[in-house]
Amino acid sequence: MSLEVATAVLLSLLRHSGIAVVVQTTLCSIFLITTEILAPVFFSKRRIQPGTAKFPHLRHELIHAFVTLVSGGIIGYLLETLKDSGHIVLDETGPCTADNTTAQETIGGDFPTETNSCTVSSYAQFGARIALEVFGYFVLFDAYFYWGHRLFHTPALYFLHRPHHVSTAPNAVAAFSFNPVEGTIFGAFFPFSLLAWTWIGGGFHFYSMVLMGFLQGLQSLLIHSGYEFFPAWVFKYRLTAAFLTPTFHDRHHEFQRCNFAGFFTWWDDLCGTNDGDDWRNKYHTWYTKGRRARPAGGAAAGAGAADDGGDTASKKAD
Repeated sequence: MSLEVATAVLLSLLRHSGIAVVVQTTLCSIFLITTEILAPVFFSKRRIQPGTAKFPHLRHELIHAFVTLVSGGIIGYLLETLKDSGHIVLDETGPCTADNTTAQETIGGDFPTETNSCTVSSYAQFGARIALEVFGYFVLFDAYFYWGHRLFHTPALYFLHRPHHVSTAPNAVAAFSFNPVEGTIFGAFFPFSLLAWTWIGGGFHFYSMVLMGFLQGLQSLLIHSGYEFFPAWVFKYRLTAAFLTPTFHDRHHEFQRCNFAGFFTWWDDLCGTNDGDDWRNKYHTWYTKGRRARPAGGAAAGAGAADDGGDTASKKAD
């Protein structure tokens, strides 16, 4: 690699890392200002682990969040390189279809012109495509994340995952506190999934990619926030309860050996790695009483139940 190429790569990495800094800082700032300054009383009632320090390891999390920006730079550079080389095709067309005709047919001239045809059907098809691509991505990523997450909890790889678990009561900053190796492994799914989608389907829509990136960052902030934002009725129905909420992931940080999924609960339900079949009822109890519900027998019993679930998970992972 020549010096010029190496310099170009380094500058590109720095540029993408800088973008990651802006995005992460903005999201965290909005989140923290809302929960800690604008409406602290409201959110204090929705804190999942009441009585615990909100930022006991803030310095550690800030350092690792900053280091993890290296992962963002690598992923951004990889995505840009694959797109520029044509291996990733992004469709930037809107819901309106182009209607090429001639001005002679429309206004009596003989030069070409172009009009856009927008119909209810075209908007419906456009929306359906975006929804299908985004939902399909998160279904596949959730499977990738679940099994990868379980592997990072095995003795051989846990040293890479340990920095993320310094806080047993997570906060918004912890959402970006990862070992950069782990961050790159999970983050690489984004460009490589677009690459696979291009090979199979011929291209991916630009709006879908933007929406996926936004939702992925928002979900990470939500489940690490330490606050439950969803109403109790969400947990009464299997369909809505399949979407992972902060309470579900918070229990993973509290016990560490259960609730490994990142977006949906079905992998933990299927593999028996959730913190019990009645965890949704535990949320409902916490919600109605205004505090966190504990498993029968108190916190010690809850930790023991999680350990049993974790042993099962480890055996299955091995």
